[in-house]
Amino acid sequence: MIMDSIIKDIRFGLRGLWKRPGFTAIAVITLALGIGANTAIFSVVNAVLLRPLPFKDPDRLMMLWERRANSGSANLPLSGHEYAAFKKVPLPKDMILVPGVIETTTNFVEHPEVVARRIEDAVTAVGDRERVVASTDCGFGTFTNREWVIEPAVWLKLKSLREGADIASQRLWGKKNAA
Repeated sequence: MIMDSIIKDIRFGLRGLWKRPGFTAIAVITLALGIGANTAIFSVVNAVLLRPLPFKDPDRLMMLWERRANSGSANLPLSGHEYAAFKKVPLPKDMILVPGVIETTTNFVEHPEVVARRIEDAVTAVGDRERVVASTDCGFGTFTNREWVIEPAVWLKLKSLREGADIASQRLWGKKNAA
């Protein structure tokens, strides 16, 4: 009895869709776009928020940056005096340092050798090449009173980060590529 009613409802719906192909096409396209968008958003959320970081004890990761009162900028690459402090007060053995080795608040692109030197300075300060993971300072576009970035500059900075990591990896590990 209930099954007969369900079958009749499905037949009625399909006849209605068959009679109005324009409406059917719009409905199918809308469903496809909705399902595709939800799948894409979930994939990003899953990769970024739900999956654990590929490090042992990711809750022990530490990211440090410098704040200069006169610059108006909240995040700058660590300088020599911060690394000197690590030599005096070592990073706990169960922590990883994620130093920002490229500046994200300017459109100047660091030379890969500068990036490599910053990575090597961090490794020297920590004393263990396996406990340093190079990164950016912060998100791009953190300019004071501005909310935009110059996209080609961002890509060049990320390219410089990769090339600098390759150089540092060659020097620290004897590997040609950071990957």
